[in-house]
Amino acid sequence: MVLQNAFQVSAGNNTVTVALLDDKTKVRHVFGAGANFVLYKPVSQQQAEASLRAAIAMMKRERRTSFRVPVQLPVKLHVDNGPEMEAILLDLSEDGLDVLAAQPLCPAAKISARFTLPDQTVEIEVRGEVAWANPNGESGVRYTDIPDGQRQTLKNWVVANAANILPEDPEPVSECKLSDLSLGGPTSAPTAKELP
Repeated sequence: MVLQNAFQVSAGNNTVTVALLDDKTKVRHVFGAGANFVLYKPVSQQQAEASLRAAIAMMKRERRTSFRVPVQLPVKLHVDNGPEMEAILLDLSEDGLDVLAAQPLCPAAKISARFTLPDQTVEIEVRGEVAWANPNGESGVRYTDIPDGQRQTLKNWVVANAANILPEDPEPVSECKLSDLSLGGPTSAPTAKELP
């Protein structure tokens, strides 16, 4: 029940879930409820390390589908039916931005943002929706409208600058063999190399 509720709340987000089971017969049900990985009680250190390494690799791949580049730039925000305000752009991706405004923004508020990228002369103007907001004024904004030319400029800048922040060597994923497959997802077992 907890897993199903977490899966429903996080629908549309890139959430990775790890379930803890003491009854191996329930593994199909747990994968069907949305688990990505399963640990069995009692949890061994090797089992936990192998599963969590795979979970971390999955999260890194997910994160790389939308590179977020840390940046500090002045940005002008205009909330629909509200005044224009100064803010600081904290990070930027092809899909959205993170801003710190003097006043908290309301989730789901429609806004426009204007800023100039480093080493660029053309001002970028995007329309978006506040996806999340903290009381301290930090907010995540998901783009809803960007002119095509500016979208390409933004994409090129993000890709060029994301290369500077990605780790050179991704962490290796441990070798596993497929031991069970269902509509809910696979179950893997450690290879002979990982067994004591």
